[in-house]
Amino acid sequence: MSSKLTSAALLAASCLLAGPAFADCKPLSIVASVDLAPTADIRPFVPVTFGDTRKTMLVDTGGTLTEMLPSVADALGLKPGHGADAHSVRWRTYEAANIVHDAPTVLVHASMKLGNLVARNMEFRVTSDDDLPADDATVAGLIAPDVLGNYDVEMDFGARKLNLLSQDHCEGKVVYWNADAVAIVPFEKMPTGHIQFPVQLDGKAVVADLDTGARATTLTRGVASRDFSVEVGDAATPAAGNPPQYRHVFKTLDIGGVVIANPGLLIVPDVTRNMRAKAGAPPLGTRLSDKRIDETDQALRIGMDILRHLHVYIAYAEKKIYITAGSPSPAPANAPHPAS
Repeated sequence: MSSKLTSAALLAASCLLAGPAFADCKPLSIVASVDLAPTADIRPFVPVTFGDTRKTMLVDTGGTLTEMLPSVADALGLKPGHGADAHSVRWRTYEAANIVHDAPTVLVHASMKLGNLVARNMEFRVTSDDDLPADDATVAGLIAPDVLGNYDVEMDFGARKLNLLSQDHCEGKVVYWNADAVAIVPFEKMPTGHIQFPVQLDGKAVVADLDTGARATTLTRGVASRDFSVEVGDAATPAAGNPPQYRHVFKTLDIGGVVIANPGLLIVPDVTRNMRAKAGAPPLGTRLSDKRIDETDQALRIGMDILRHLHVYIAYAEKKIYITAGSPSPAPANAPHPAS
């Protein structure tokens, strides 16, 4: 898969970090810096261009493959089956009802620009994603960990800024902005690209996933009932909407020392409950081995209702997340800046 963004402006985009804390370290290097696109959606969208066509893409750390909507592929002349730049593979997916699908997936290639970075012959999965805003014609698709995982990803939601940084730097020396406290959370990177790590919910350990593609933070119903005695539909966990959703307010969510008070979580079905039982030897030609997609321990998905109040730095190569409180003081003068 040739989806890693590249740019001749890479060196021009770098800037040394001075000061004693970074004196012996290879400096951080920002390779792309963009403002988040203005949108009514709580999730982060970034401006991109395909040739002369301007669009936005959802930055989705909970995705798997970078995706393009069929209407955009058609408008760009990337219709399936036309030329060497379009082909299909088989991809094994899991649906909410724990049904395994092994179906053809259409892939196309296009050049895309994000800030200073230009991806040539970039691969996109063509799919109709019901979770993308249908009423926003600027949305082209989503950028998933198959691309994001090639970089450090900094998301300053208070300043509405996304930075992609080179992974070639001194380990651990990444928090260049002013912060009273920094949570450093080791994580496991799954072959899907999802990142899983332990958190404390009301003082109990829960395995979580950081998902910028999710609007709400959710907890699986089985864990909610077994470990927290949550009963959906009672006075503490009322139903709302149609179909009904259940929301429960917990006391604290502790992410490596960053504590969120009174988080309201949606209680959702255990969509991965039977995944381990269904996982077997992968059919020839699939992209992922089913056993190693196993994410059955994940119970809590941290969405944008919580993340929007934080400043998050995902160091994919280090397998660590650095988190500070949102709305930090202005960055010091020696902070890295993208090229003008």
